[in-house]
Amino acid sequence: MECSTIDIAPTISRLLKVPMVPPSGRPIPEVENYAKERGCKSAVIIVVDSLGYSLYRHLSPIMKNLHEIAENGLLFKCRSPATITSPAIASIFTGYLPEEHNIYSTADIYTETAKNSENPRLRSIMEWAYRQA
Repeated sequence: MECSTIDIAPTISRLLKVPMVPPSGRPIPEVENYAKERGCKSAVIIVVDSLGYSLYRHLSPIMKNLHEIAENGLLFKCRSPATITSPAIASIFTGYLPEEHNIYSTADIYTETAKNSENPRLRSIMEWAYRQA
């Protein structure tokens, strides 16, 4: 299955009923259906920095634990809007593209937050969940 990494935060938001400002990404219907059919109460998202889908497929026979988790759940080939860690992770957790959250490097995380800590495009799904609690 394919998706974009900006779809992860909105999917978590929908599944856990965590309200957030609607981001650019959209919930992944296959995940919603999977969770609904099985009555899932929890989920695991594994992000392995720089491990692309084809490399994962090549190495999965020797990564037995990760392979077993994938075999017992859902595995997606997600397109990333960035090839650098900081903007890619920011997109995963906010649901926005790099040009929307303006995180292009680790330093940007601090400067963007300092400029406007209330910017919803800088708030991660974990922060949205914390604010709800």
